[in-house]
Formats: sequence, structure tokens, C-alpha cells
Amino acid sequence: MTETDRKDFVRRLGALAEETQTPIYAWALMSNHVHILLCSGALGLAKFMRRLLTGYAVSYNLRHRRHGHVFQNRYKSIVCDGDNYFTELVRYIHLNPLRVELVKDLKELENYPYCGHGTILGTPARQWQDCESVLAQFGTRTSEGRLPTVRTKIVRSLVENYGVAVAEIARQVGISTSGVLKILTRTLSI
Repeated sequence: MTETDRKDFVRRLGALAEETQTPIYAWALMSNHVHILLCSGALGLAKFMRRLLTGYAVSYNLRHRRHGHVFQNRYKSIVCDGDNYFTELVRYIHLNPLRVELVKDLKELENYPYCGHGTILGTPARQWQDCESVLAQFGTRTSEGRLPTVRTKIVRSLVENYGVAVAEIARQVGISTSGVLKILTRTLSI
């Protein structure tokens, strides 16, 4: 997938989300698949995904003079019930580029244009991504305090779920190990 291909996919996702008023909470475009956490709107999930993936495949195939599927398989969907599962899905999806080393650290992830993580933190602005609903689940609704609150939850998730060492988190985030330990101490009550 080229840079043009990735930009086209993100443009199509945003345009379709706005057109159909489908809330997109989290997303990450990977090399051979995409993760999207959305709330099925009036169009319905099947039609939304068909329009997104078929439109993208036609465009991609014309650009590359080929035919057939672009992504590995038909999309899979699961129902997201509950606030804890929602926040865990947001973390899982947005950390995916870091886990598979499309980006080298959290700082790079914050600026990675093919994932919704940066938008949640405030850059870049994507009007079609529903940041307010996500931020409400992470304990804030305004841009003030957005970065520390979300970062804190991500640091906790990295340690608890992925076994990332405190020194590695400190290196990735660009803070001292004592800073990471302070965040972890604060999050024990979250």
C-alpha cells in the first residue's frame, strides 16, 4: 500500500462517516487490514462496510491496474457492550501500529496519520472522528487535560496488558522513569 493508497482510504472513511453520520471512535489502517470501532448508523454496518471497502478496492485497483480484493478477508464485526470493553477496544486499536512496529514509540504514534490516536489527543483534527465520546470514557470531555488523561490510561494499559517495562515506556513517552512511576501510582485508583 502506497502513501496515496493510505491517504485515499482515510479520506474515504472520513467522507463516508460524515455522509452517513456514522460515529467512528477508533481506527487504525494496517498493511493488510483495518481496525474500526464505530456505532452502526442508519445505513447499517453491512452497507457502510460494503461502500467503504468496495469503493476503496475499485479506486486501488484502477490506480494499480489490477483486480480483486485488497484486504485479506471479509470484514468481521463484534458487538461492543460495556464501557470497560469500549475503552479496551480503543486502546487495542490505537496501539496496534505500535505493537506491529509501524511506528517506533508513543510519540511517533501521536503523529501517525493512519490511526485515530493522534486525533483523540488533539492532532490532527478530524471532524469525522468522535473524540468526545471516547474522551468521556477516559474521564475528560475538553481538550484541557486531554493528553495527560489519555496518556495515563495508555501507560497503565501498556504495563498491565502488554508487559512493557517502565524504562521502555519512559523512553517512548520521553519522560523520566520516576514520571512513569508517578503515572502508574496515580492510575492504581482509576
